[in-house]
Amino acid sequence: LTFDFAFEGFRIIRERPKLMAFWGAVTLFGYGVMSLIMVHMAGPALAAAMAMIRSGKLDPSTLSTLNLQIAPAVLFCAPVYIVMSSILVCAVCRVAFGETNDRMGFLGFGWQEIRIMAVRTLSLIILLGVLTAIPALAGLLGLLVTGGNAPAAAGIQALGFIAAIGVTLWLGIRLSLNGVQSFDLKRFDLFGSFALTRERFWSLFTGYATA
Repeated sequence: LTFDFAFEGFRIIRERPKLMAFWGAVTLFGYGVMSLIMVHMAGPALAAAMAMIRSGKLDPSTLSTLNLQIAPAVLFCAPVYIVMSSILVCAVCRVAFGETNDRMGFLGFGWQEIRIMAVRTLSLIILLGVLTAIPALAGLLGLLVTGGNAPAAAGIQALGFIAAIGVTLWLGIRLSLNGVQSFDLKRFDLFGSFALTRERFWSLFTGYATA
């Protein structure tokens, strides 16, 4: 498996345009369900958070409260995303590795999909753990360093939140090919992606951002 697999889906769609109908239907359904969940469970909180971010006036305390309101919706969306993305990754892999049964756009549901779901579930747990742990540790450190000065501690926690986003983004890109690696090896491989993405962070970041 090579680094170029990160962009294999684009090449496949270009060469087999009919697959867009199958894969697009799965994507549309998955994101439609997630959008409904977010709007139903966290619509007002999400709108308030976005308004605060756009205004540039970030209140760490208010933002933390809004995040707590949004978090349950994100947790409900996570299984939907994992199932959808795992099915699509396996479809891309089947085309790339030369399978010929395209009756349903190479879509299926079997052991390969279940394996990729397990990989993606653990990856998501790791990323969410990093995203929540760093701000929490920063807040605790802020209270210790400032001697209980709440505004200063909140400022340090805000910096921790920004750092957490950066670390989570970096780690997410480094783990982004572990599903493909697991499909190729036909075994669970959570961190094999690190070898494929070594010294390729910015190339992948640019490619994913463009997509």
